[in-house]
Amino acid sequence: KAINEYRYGVARSMSYAMRDEQAEAVAKFKNIFTNGISNQALLDAIMRMGKTHVSYQVAKAIGAKRILIITSKPSVSSSWRDDLNNHVAFDGWQFLYNKDFDKNNPVILPSSNDPVVLFVSFQDIIHMQKAKWKFIKKYHFDFVVVDEMHYGSDTDKAQKTLNALNYTNILYVSGTPLKAKLSGRFTEDETFTWSYIDEQEKKRKEALHGLTQAYRWLPELKVHLFNICEEAKKVTSVFSDEEGYTALKMYRSDDGKTFAEEACVSIFVDQLIGKHLPSLRNNNPNKILGALKHIFIYMPPSTKSVDAMCALLEKKLKGRVKIINASGDNITSIDDVNLLIASNERTITVSCARFNTGSSVPEWNAVVMLDDTHAPETYWQTVFRCKTPNEKDAKEYGYVIDFNPQRYLEMANDYAYYNTPKGGKPSETLRKFLDFAPVMEHDDNGVVAVDVEKIFKSLAQSSNSSNKFNSNSLFNMRNLNDNIAAIFNKVSLEKTAKVEVEISDNGIQPGKNFASGEKEEKETEEKEDNVVNDTERKETLEMLRQKIRQTINQIPKYVFVESPDIECANDIFAKDDDYAFTKIVGISLDEFKMLCDNFIEVDRLDRAIMEYNQIIKM
Repeated sequence: KAINEYRYGVARSMSYAMRDEQAEAVAKFKNIFTNGISNQALLDAIMRMGKTHVSYQVAKAIGAKRILIITSKPSVSSSWRDDLNNHVAFDGWQFLYNKDFDKNNPVILPSSNDPVVLFVSFQDIIHMQKAKWKFIKKYHFDFVVVDEMHYGSDTDKAQKTLNALNYTNILYVSGTPLKAKLSGRFTEDETFTWSYIDEQEKKRKEALHGLTQAYRWLPELKVHLFNICEEAKKVTSVFSDEEGYTALKMYRSDDGKTFAEEACVSIFVDQLIGKHLPSLRNNNPNKILGALKHIFIYMPPSTKSVDAMCALLEKKLKGRVKIINASGDNITSIDDVNLLIASNERTITVSCARFNTGSSVPEWNAVVMLDDTHAPETYWQTVFRCKTPNEKDAKEYGYVIDFNPQRYLEMANDYAYYNTPKGGKPSETLRKFLDFAPVMEHDDNGVVAVDVEKIFKSLAQSSNSSNKFNSNSLFNMRNLNDNIAAIFNKVSLEKTAKVEVEISDNGIQPGKNFASGEKEEKETEEKEDNVVNDTERKETLEMLRQKIRQTINQIPKYVFVESPDIECANDIFAKDDDYAFTKIVGISLDEFKMLCDNFIEVDRLDRAIMEYNQIIKM
């Protein structure tokens, strides 16, 4: 404090300068907000990038005076308060917390010209009808930050709350906003990304050139893929072709004491803890887990399954390892987890829907994935729990153990694909990702390293070669107008076509020039008529979305027919085969060119084409 008071005239404990990527993010968002590019933006940054500090610096850069921080994870309030109150850059700023107000002391912002930050939880502010919030709609916020946006910000109540607030600009912040990226909610010009790949590249450069120590203790991922051992498969029907395997079925428990497939799970736990089994010469996870002191196991969404797993682990390990049950009414606070880890040499924390997002436990060395999720956002939030830095114990690596190899290959491909920079190739991003998060696959035949070709070959065999063309991120509904709608209105929906709707529209509105066949509603119309018109409009929009997805999903068929001539959208234009394009895709080449002007996200379409070509070559 004394040094900062001498240097800056401010008696505060922190004065660090922004790192390069932080300054770059602030500059991009300042440009977006001050030059009218957009009033919304997305900060897509992995944990430890410093999202809190960047958000405050953006507020400062755009001259915001009234700032609202809103989140569904109120436990992060201390980090927002500490950064504001301790850094010299925010001297004179005031921090207000929603918990400091009540019905007798409603939220009132000071009239001072100094910046004021109001930190609130969605769980509280969604009840705007309460006396505590009676003045909130009267205030206009210069800047709103939605923190941990992947966690609860897209619910109907959260969206209605945001719509009821008055603000100028809004920044969404997340470590894994893959759902938002898939939705097409943000364009690339509205997004700043700092991924695991970026972080580890910077760490490697730092080590090579000895520039700083800022990235030294950001752990590198090491991934090991295993299969459930043959001994376990033989005593259950959940692996039969007729039944079809799911983790939910394998780990089902009706009483929270034993598993429905107790014999199978018992043998599997033997595999997990390293008990000798004939098939475990290469398929033995304990070769990794046995050397680690603190492990996080993530199970299917059933507290009874977690209870049964904890009981089985305690029975097998006989007190050698502390088992922490983080489900139901058991351990509910991450502080309690940290206390138990501090007082036990070895622990295994078992959970099904708790502590897999936004929780920091430096001692967790590994995450063991035993669930069924295929949602990239949930998957990466969970496995990144092993990446919390732990300089005290010189933690270099975070280990991911997954017993669903095919699922991991899909998740890795999706993560790389949606973090490919503008103009980049998905295959190159995936190659980089595997360099920084090497994957070893274990089976009865040995242990082999997984490469890009292995992943693409796996995707080709699983019929996932064209799924990126189904993504809402390939088109921008905000630029929808009547001319664009007319192109798709003539498209007939295939009755047998299975149009995949990945996620909801997240409240994305069509462009101002889209009328959807409605006349302007008059203020004198009855409320019932408004409801009918609104319903009809939503139905019209949903029908259009289905037609848009169906049309774009025909493009890989055209690429396949014209292969190897088509590597990007420009190649389609250069080919200039209107007859073939119209016959296969269902719209003319001229119409496609018009869509590529500002409706189709061409760079994202190019990435989808490049990935598809890589896969079909396998």
